[in-house]
Amino acid sequence: ASVRDAARPWLRGVRTAARDQGRVALVDLPGNLSGRLALDAGLAADADVILVPERAYAPGQVAQWLDARPRSALVVVAEGAHTSEEAAPRDDSPMLDRALIHRAGRVAQQVCENVQRHCSRDIVPVVLNQLVRTGAVSPDDTVLGQAYARAAVDALASGHAAHLMAARGTSMHTVPMAQAVNRISVIGEDSPLLA
Repeated sequence: ASVRDAARPWLRGVRTAARDQGRVALVDLPGNLSGRLALDAGLAADADVILVPERAYAPGQVAQWLDARPRSALVVVAEGAHTSEEAAPRDDSPMLDRALIHRAGRVAQQVCENVQRHCSRDIVPVVLNQLVRTGAVSPDDTVLGQAYARAAVDALASGHAAHLMAARGTSMHTVPMAQAVNRISVIGEDSPLLA
């Protein structure tokens, strides 16, 4: 199961709890440099607002929209979400620094405080970060893992030491590590999903 698949039922549960209590739930999901997970999971859970690193947010506008809602709302926030006054996360900053900065829901709390200053609604930050990073291993996961392991051993035996394995259709292929590492799939600026 993917992180996105694990996030969906959690988000639906948080949405239900927020609706039952008439509150705004602000949920922090992984995504320092890309909001793709937050966007996909948020859309699947029918989130009211989704904040991603690719687009700066204005706390006042988010608050105004939330105040116009009759009852509850679900706000999904990728870890790298930022206001226009804050610096956008950078890919060249050390990974350890990013991990320390975004640890334990700091972003959820920060976004909550930024929006709450302008909003009359009760906003509750919720951190699903570590909960969605793990999940039950399915039989399909086990079979796929075994296929990757066998292909990796075969690749090493044939001299492909600095390569990763990629599944394409029903076959495995080697990919040079330089092509696979340090590429982050971000949401394009022209995406119709960013408003």
